[in-house]
Amino acid sequence: MARFDAFKAAVLTSPDGRVELVYLIEDHGNGLATIMIPSAPNPMGGAIKIVPRERIKILNVKMSAVARVLSQLGVGAQALLPKGRLP
Repeated sequence: MARFDAFKAAVLTSPDGRVELVYLIEDHGNGLATIMIPSAPNPMGGAIKIVPRERIKILNVKMSAVARVLSQLGVGAQALLPKGRLP
């Protein structure tokens, strides 16, 4: 069973270049990963998807920082993202 504190804050880049805040739940080790795309303003609800691992970039922020931004409807998201372009 996965522990919430084992999840990692990340961004998912779609093929058309859109970026979404996500939680990386599990790296399958075969090029795929399980993620949760949280909803706002309730960051503990959302959709679970399996996506290509190459579309995910781990953020160097705490899960609580992502949850706070989501609960504030995205205000503060810029501070979570790395400087420069995302893949």
